[in-house]
Amino acid sequence: MRSILIIQPWISYRGAETVSVQECLGLAKLGIRAEIAAVFIDRKRLPEGGDKVRYILPPKLISELCRKSKLAFIIIGPVSLFFLVLKLAPRFDVLNAHNLPSVWVAGLVSFITKVKVIWTAHTLESIVKFPVISSIDKLLVRKADVIVVPSTRLAIVIKKRYNRDSEIVVNPVANIRKKKILKDIKLKKFVSDHYPVLLQVGALNSQKGQMITLRVLKLIKSKYSKAGVVFVGEGPEADKLKVQSEKLKVNNDVLFAEYVPQGKLGDYYESCTINLLPSKNETFSGSALEALMFGKTSVVTNDNGVLEVVGEYLFKSEIIDRDIALNIFDYLANKKRIDARIEKAKAYIKSFMSPVSYAKRFLTSVNKAFFSSRP
Repeated sequence: MRSILIIQPWISYRGAETVSVQECLGLAKLGIRAEIAAVFIDRKRLPEGGDKVRYILPPKLISELCRKSKLAFIIIGPVSLFFLVLKLAPRFDVLNAHNLPSVWVAGLVSFITKVKVIWTAHTLESIVKFPVISSIDKLLVRKADVIVVPSTRLAIVIKKRYNRDSEIVVNPVANIRKKKILKDIKLKKFVSDHYPVLLQVGALNSQKGQMITLRVLKLIKSKYSKAGVVFVGEGPEADKLKVQSEKLKVNNDVLFAEYVPQGKLGDYYESCTINLLPSKNETFSGSALEALMFGKTSVVTNDNGVLEVVGEYLFKSEIIDRDIALNIFDYLANKKRIDARIEKAKAYIKSFMSPVSYAKRFLTSVNKAFFSSRP
């Protein structure tokens, strides 16, 4: 394999898009020509290293229209992505589809050009369960020569739906650095070494469970009255979370940091006490790995695929307020011992989950799968 076209509907700072960018960077360092095809990119909110990647987009008018209008993206985005990939396919050895509708686009292009397709699946989206869409989805996914997933948990889900085996390749971690001096004034005033400050990084939506975190904070404050929580991210639940924090009378102890560039996340992981991931159906969370890079553990729900990789350094919890709070109390009571153990995770993540390491593991798994028989 000498060239690969990575396909994403768009590129912004979120998880799956970050994996695409890190993959592209890692492959390039190994001498593979890797580029990303997308309908649009959010240049102001690119993942770490996103400015070093080559993107191929539809005509500027279409790309900008889809970036500014969700309706426009739904109507013309998938079609424009299909014709873009169809045009580009002869220039690449392999198409690597990521988020929907990328795998459908790659499947259609493969029907026409016979190009090889890799599907890097990050989750199984609910839209594929609708009857008509379900049939089309299964048909087009069959065109994927190889399916790559970050965890055994997702591999089981893929097997159940498509009767296909997957190659498990753990996601890379972006190289995030902490600045020598904390310059974020709001964060600097909010955090302290004298009381716990919880952190949650991710889109503000019901699936991520920030409402649970607010209730957990209320429980933590029963013992640590000055405890607080920092939410990093944006999303549809922002206003609801602010209203709920007032109802729980913890609004003065909640910092909504909104969007934070990935390159500045190190300040937040370093400054806060413990990272929380009370999310539902999380196939693999990069936030827990990023936190470990800065010596911080996380409380994650017991169905999170990241437990397969670094579970010994994390706290596993049911999606129950009290269970999460008890894990936090356990950590605070044994902080020195646990923090000393977490130091071992840093070197492991840096060596095993760097973009280059990911690219090597990706190529090894994919090349092995290409030589095996497909169903």
